[in-house]
Amino acid sequence: MGFKVKLGLVAVLALALGLLVAVTAVPQGGGRVYRMGFHEDMTTTSYMNYVGPGSTVWNAYVLGNMHPSLYGLSDVTFQPILSLAEDYATPVAREGGFYTSSICISPGNTWSDGTEITAEDIAFTLNGILELDPIALGGNWPYSVDPDLFDHMDVTSKYCVKFYLKDKPGLSRWEYGMLGAPILQKAFWGPKFEAALASADPVATIYADPGQPEPSATSWVFEKWEPGAYAELVRSYTNAPTELEGMSRLLECEGGFYGTASVGSVFGGGYRGSLYAVASNATEYGTIKGLESQLKADTSYYKYNDANLALIVRTNTSNDYNALWNAVSGKLSEIESAIGCNKTLDFAPGPYVDAVVYKLYGTLAAGALALISGEIDFQLNPLGYELGLRRQLEAAPGVTVFSNPDNGIFYFSFNLRRPPMNNIYFRKALDCMIDREYVTTELLQGVAEAAYSVVPPGNAYWFRPPSEEEKQARCIGFSAAAKLKKAVEYLEMGGFTWQVKPEVLPDGTIKAGRGIKLDGQLVPEIEYIHPNAAYDNRRNIFGLHVSKAANTLGIPLRNVPTGFNVIVSRVFDEQDFDMWSLGWSLGIYPDYLEGFFHSQYAELGGQNAQGYSNPEFDALAEAFVLEQDIVKARELALQMQAFLADELPYVPLFYAPTYEAYRSDFIQFPYTQVLAGVSDMNGMISYVKLIR
Repeated sequence: MGFKVKLGLVAVLALALGLLVAVTAVPQGGGRVYRMGFHEDMTTTSYMNYVGPGSTVWNAYVLGNMHPSLYGLSDVTFQPILSLAEDYATPVAREGGFYTSSICISPGNTWSDGTEITAEDIAFTLNGILELDPIALGGNWPYSVDPDLFDHMDVTSKYCVKFYLKDKPGLSRWEYGMLGAPILQKAFWGPKFEAALASADPVATIYADPGQPEPSATSWVFEKWEPGAYAELVRSYTNAPTELEGMSRLLECEGGFYGTASVGSVFGGGYRGSLYAVASNATEYGTIKGLESQLKADTSYYKYNDANLALIVRTNTSNDYNALWNAVSGKLSEIESAIGCNKTLDFAPGPYVDAVVYKLYGTLAAGALALISGEIDFQLNPLGYELGLRRQLEAAPGVTVFSNPDNGIFYFSFNLRRPPMNNIYFRKALDCMIDREYVTTELLQGVAEAAYSVVPPGNAYWFRPPSEEEKQARCIGFSAAAKLKKAVEYLEMGGFTWQVKPEVLPDGTIKAGRGIKLDGQLVPEIEYIHPNAAYDNRRNIFGLHVSKAANTLGIPLRNVPTGFNVIVSRVFDEQDFDMWSLGWSLGIYPDYLEGFFHSQYAELGGQNAQGYSNPEFDALAEAFVLEQDIVKARELALQMQAFLADELPYVPLFYAPTYEAYRSDFIQFPYTQVLAGVSDMNGMISYVKLIR
């Protein structure tokens, strides 16, 4: 339900409102255009590839806006909510040799080519991905279609499907997995899947397909990509008619209530009003049910879902969209009043623009200057701003800078298929030598925070801080001399020797080692590729620090500042590397703990590019993805984090508050306070209003 994306790699569940509501192309620069800047180019126009190994954050910004899913995620609380689905999936139950569950979608939703979305599209997508093999496809596909869990799907009616599962699914692979999987149009992708399956290499064939012009099921359609210059989306007027602008409302209340009211166009013509409310507790739900006599109207669908504390109302199709809007918006207001809502969000989603243009700037600084000069409205920036650049933006007239806690991690890792990186004491020694606090506080001037876990502290429920025992084992808070002594101990435990052993001299200074050996042989030069200063100076500075720490230990480590897309290709597509550094923008449910480190994802294109393999960890990960109780799932997640802190297939470096900037004299966002920031919401293209 959230794609994991390479920052710098995304884990997917679409926001629900973009899915309910003939494409008219808007020329680049024409109509109401929302202008955004980014500083790394796309690598593909294929949605298949983007969900797979091409899951960079830059591809996500453009391609991650067009596909429907059965479930979505609420805006700020990130709870699973209905999207295409008419109602929640039936409880998973044993049936013969399978576990089964059924779900139906709302009738009337359309693709941007005007055809209706049906159960055939859903079954085609999940069955087709399974036939292509999600593991071989790599990237995020195994999260959406887990071949260890999913057996097949049947179409039971025009709008309903039935899942056949090999086991009872956990939260990770159900509410946050298959029910949030992206849905592809069968008419467009069916022939492409057939051709791929008939080829010698189905995965290479499907990823070689450009995937455009692909029909969309949201408010947006891909228009063009000019490599090295810009990309563009245009509004799908089939799914978002101009006359319905403002006829939607999204309400969230303190405590967790979520409600929407909207009017959308439907297949065959006309409009339909929708009301959807999810109570935060049984008392609140009882209050809503007590309004039944006032809420009931002439409806084609009206249902309470007791298991999920939800009310779902669909009005009959009508040509009078104003009357439909008055009906559903009035009902939501009645609920708001009855439950005593203390509003945390209350706005009217759009879209309010005709096109979105993504202009490419060579560096973060160049994009920031474009924002200051008024060339763009918002800078898509998953990396945040360093202090100097942030001060320039804060001083610029018309520019507003804001910050949010991040849901990402920056790290370095190893090719565990190669010595000496496969030696756990080599990894422990490097981890010990790194002084994260010094780098983040002194060199980076407080714009980053030292990281010791793969789960960021912003995702508080799942985060595990280091224990006191772990602090000692990982040299947290140690002086430079104490770090060196402990790191040398680790290397000696791993069987390393030196021609000149590193040591702390009597005056407290440190003498670097030289000529480190393993099994009597000199350790050859190790190449460490990391983002260059133009892309992300924080990781460049950490790269220099890691290299210096390694060389102090006598390890011949050569840091190589490298372009982002080159690193992604070498690490994930080719697995041709010794050590590398990147970052991840993460999903809320931390199933990436399984996806990044389970041995089954260690093949080319998989997200376990480092090749980590430990049967004990695999068993924990498998239990985690099958766990149905969130409290027990959290216990497993904490155990997995402790395991990773000891084995160190990744060495976390830092977390970073997300600093972003926009032209507040040009555009208006409904809100800016959200975990991981507005960039993580793809720039709010369906919410933003132009005021310039």
